[in-house]
Amino acid sequence: MKVLVTGVLGHQGRAVIEHLRSGEFGRHEVYGLASDLSSPRARDLLDRGVHVVEGELHDRDRMRALLEGVDGVFCVTASATDPETETEQGRAVVDAAVDTGVSHVVYSSVSRAKGELPASAQPKFAVEEHVRDAGLPATIVRSPLFMQHFQRLSDDIAAGSLELPLSPETTLPLVDANDIGRAAAAAFADPDQFVGETIDLVGDVLTPPEIAETFSDALGVPVEFASITLGEYRERHGDELADVYEWFEDSASEDVTPDLSAFGLVPQTLAQYLADTDTWRSAPATMK
Repeated sequence: MKVLVTGVLGHQGRAVIEHLRSGEFGRHEVYGLASDLSSPRARDLLDRGVHVVEGELHDRDRMRALLEGVDGVFCVTASATDPETETEQGRAVVDAAVDTGVSHVVYSSVSRAKGELPASAQPKFAVEEHVRDAGLPATIVRSPLFMQHFQRLSDDIAAGSLELPLSPETTLPLVDANDIGRAAAAAFADPDQFVGETIDLVGDVLTPPEIAETFSDALGVPVEFASITLGEYRERHGDELADVYEWFEDSASEDVTPDLSAFGLVPQTLAQYLADTDTWRSAPATMK
């Protein structure tokens, strides 16, 4: 099976490529799409023998050319200042897949894609609708907040403080981006089971104090949760994540992790992710 993976310079795309090339999900001819082949991440993939091609998602002619003869596409759109730009990325890939007869698209969306989403996530919903309207054989994988986002807070966590713009009782659904790669590879390996499915991929659902306790257990140092204002978080980390946290704070969240055993998927918990990730496993001695 020939598969084109978009977003290979980010967490999700790299994870999809690794799982498709692992041999666990069959043999695939894997191509990665990057906007800049000279970037260090693209060069790293090329050095490891990955076929990396250059192009932009919104370039319809380029996408149509790249998808000729392709069997499967993993599509993840890139966040943009203008939501319509991200929506156009996804629509261009979907339309090119229809035009070239792609047999299976796996689209990466966001958990509970519906009208109440923050503006930064609305394009995911629009592309979901376009996938359905196009009648593509597709699998939609929805994900909540990535566990990888905590890496940007690693210095504060090392100092014993987890600062989030949330109340202590708010539940936060989490997923390891690597599990998106596994789910996508599983979908390409078994289209009979996965085509037509929308999968909410959640590895853990924790309150902020429970997240801090998980970091404490993993690192061997006390980590305390501190609730800060949305404005403080926005100033330090930007609008996109601040909007997502505001949505989690204001909307009702699911208190259960979906049972994905029927698909053979068992996403990692936060504790498992920390134990398996170099950033946290190789934490400085002062954090142990």
